[in-house]
Formats: sequence, structure tokens, C-alpha cells
Amino acid sequence: MEQIIKKPILADFKELAEKHILRKEDIKRLQRNLKKKNHIIYVVKGNNKVIGYIHARYLKNIGYIENIVISKNFQRKGVSLRLYKKVINIIKRKSIKKIRL
Repeated sequence: MEQIIKKPILADFKELAEKHILRKEDIKRLQRNLKKKNHIIYVVKGNNKVIGYIHARYLKNIGYIENIVISKNFQRKGVSLRLYKKVINIIKRKSIKKIRL
């Protein structure tokens, strides 16, 4: 199955909420953070359905992985590793040397 990592839109967050992966408060928080330059949020889609997301941020010289969430059926299949690598590459391009989980 092809998996696509992309920047999220509101419908992606709503889909995660319908699957009980996100709460309404989480959606509002992610929407606010999506607008901030120091936050990095991506979703991964498989078969045109959102199967997970990652949320990271950076402050000064440190990057922080806030959340990595993957649907149960797709866990242990390398999905979170792909999301993690995507974010790590973005953080490295910003010359940030430390990342905390």
C-alpha cells in the first residue's frame, strides 16, 4: 500500500477524531500550532485515509517531538519511522543539533 506524507488540512484532523485517535481539544490545538512557524505537523495517508500524524516543534537550538500517533492497524510497519525521518530532516535543515522526544 502506498503511503503519502503530507501537510494536514482540517479534514485530516477530523478524520483522526472520527477514528477516536484525536480529541476535539487536540484538533483545536493542532490547528493553532499549524499556523506557527516553529511547529512541524504532518499526516500520513494510506488508501486515501489518514493513518497517523506527527507533531514537532523547535525552540532556539532544540527540536522536540511532541506526538507521533499511528492507527493500530498500521503500527509496527515502519510508518512512525518514516514520519520521524521526515521531521528530523526538516529540523536538521534549520541547523538544530539536539532533538528531544
